[in-house]
Amino acid sequence: MKRYGLNLDATLTHKEKVEIRIDNAKRQVRVDELELHVLFDFQFDSKTWSCGDLLTNEKVFDALNDGQTIPIRILPWKPESASVCQRALFNRLKGLNTAAETTDPRLGEALIECGEV
Repeated sequence: MKRYGLNLDATLTHKEKVEIRIDNAKRQVRVDELELHVLFDFQFDSKTWSCGDLLTNEKVFDALNDGQTIPIRILPWKPESASVCQRALFNRLKGLNTAAETTDPRLGEALIECGEV
């Protein structure tokens, strides 16, 4: 992705919080998780693509609205593999003052490098 990926902007079409319960009977462990799903559309190669991804920061998720532009990265030969550039999204929202400062350690480093190609 880092070397051959292409940076694009996508339009957020839907976002949803999904509570997931994972039961591991062997270890007698039950884990409750909150998944932050985002769905988005983007144009590539004269076609409209619809994809989805998971966000890791709830404050960033809460700051998003349907119809908002978000940064994504795709592989040109596999556009359905699009993923949200989460650090770039956080910085964009921070610049718009729509996302509060966060101390989430997962945003300390980029999950996906979103530099120039």
